[in-house]
Amino acid sequence: MKRITANQYQTSERYYKLPKILWENERYKDMKLEEKVAYSFLKDRLELSLSNGWIDEDGSVYLVYSNPKLMELLGCSKSKLLSIKKALRAYGLIEEVQQSSSDKGNLANKIYLGELESDIEIPLVLNSDQGGVSKTLGGSLNQPGVVLNSATNETEYNELLDNSSRKAEENPPEKIQEGKYIQSKYYSLLQVIVDKYNDRYSYPHGYRLTHEQKMMIGQYLESGYVRSDEILNMIDRIPRDCESPLAYLLRMLQNLKLERQTESG
Repeated sequence: MKRITANQYQTSERYYKLPKILWENERYKDMKLEEKVAYSFLKDRLELSLSNGWIDEDGSVYLVYSNPKLMELLGCSKSKLLSIKKALRAYGLIEEVQQSSSDKGNLANKIYLGELESDIEIPLVLNSDQGGVSKTLGGSLNQPGVVLNSATNETEYNELLDNSSRKAEENPPEKIQEGKYIQSKYYSLLQVIVDKYNDRYSYPHGYRLTHEQKMMIGQYLESGYVRSDEILNMIDRIPRDCESPLAYLLRMLQNLKLERQTESG
């Protein structure tokens, strides 16, 4: 056996993301390991869906896989695949929509993934237009409705789930107007972008986006001047040794938005 070195651990393989909530939330404690891994695998493939433009009119990202293709990807039999799908449906984590037939035959179903639910509730601090007074409401991070500008630090939420030390990146000077929110149809697109950013910079830098920083990126997405696949490509183009990757990303987003505005004007 060749032992893994520190350098090889940091730089070599690519990894699938396994959401910790699947192991830490009581809701999912009885889910089988193969079902957790299958969900994680499919969620990882959403990035490819974004690149292909597989986004419906509601802004939801979907996968397009036939059962034989899924069996090949997951390395399982048809009966095992059907069992995994049944379990994921029971947890509200998968939904299939049949597509119309084409001249080439039946089309594979569209596959939508459900959001994971957190049972940890934290207060949301909402900005008010009346004399700068703040109002605090109880709520959970997976509460439906608009995404509001929150003073709650995303790092604090992560610390509730994991006591390991992490730091949230400081806000860059180009701060978007406070009190903004984005429409719910952009949730899934933004989460894929945030996951990619955090995966790239959480180790060894320890950077993780706060809720406010997520909204800053989300507002560019909602503006219609920047596509989700373009943001993903921008993250890949940020220099590895960049000391402030978020500021670098927002600068690229702002430049592209201004360029598109000039073209349309």
